[in-house]
Amino acid sequence: MILYKPLHFFFGEYVLETEGRHFSRFATLLAEKGISFWGTALLEDKVRFKASVFVAEKITELAREACFSVEIVERKGLPFIFSKYRKRWGLISG
Repeated sequence: MILYKPLHFFFGEYVLETEGRHFSRFATLLAEKGISFWGTALLEDKVRFKASVFVAEKITELAREACFSVEIVERKGLPFIFSKYRKRWGLISG
């Protein structure tokens, strides 16, 4: 359990957002498919949740098939930091 945060920082994670009124059905659909997510936060009329880089594509495909709107709000982790500074090798190596 302790290694999850460093693991997700090393491989990266997405923060996804969907409509709040349909989230319970969407969460049930994700659970039936065995796709894990965490860190759900209820906003005004939206729900934000986190997912691994490895399952984010499955989540967006499943949402498209089931007619849910899911968008990627934020990208976190080491791979995205490297892609942000990909032309500054001195900064990355330091």
